[in-house]
Amino acid sequence: MLRNFDGSRTAYATIRSAFASRTNSYVRGVTAEARGENQAVTARLQADHWHEVQVLKWLTRKFVIDRAELALSQLGQTRVLRDTVARLVDWSEHDPSRLPRTLREYEDGLAGSPAEKQRAVLDYVASLTDAQLLALSRALAGSGERGIGGTFFIL
Repeated sequence: MLRNFDGSRTAYATIRSAFASRTNSYVRGVTAEARGENQAVTARLQADHWHEVQVLKWLTRKFVIDRAELALSQLGQTRVLRDTVARLVDWSEHDPSRLPRTLREYEDGLAGSPAEKQRAVLDYVASLTDAQLLALSRALAGSGERGIGGTFFIL
């Protein structure tokens, strides 16, 4: 199935289909195992899948992430993520009873050490959509929607 890429819709559809098939294979091959008293889950790829994923990660970094034209957007996204995580960690340490419900649920499943609270914040942030993260970031900075109807209150 080796062909020259001509940039056509058909060529893009072929690539999408091939990657979707491989991705489905990777997902089906994942095994998960709960460990420790917190029942933290470790997910593992099959060895051959792990090597393929490393190649895909390299390709993604080389041809997508490291593109100069994306640098401005990436810098902004990095700032939003860092600021939001830092503000949530601070909030978690100083006023945990008023955290968003979902973040409290993440924290409730842990023993409560500072590292585990940070992990809960990271898991919470990773669960948000881009729009939810931006709304939460704005609200935490004091420039977003205020009130019960705000996006982050229901999370």
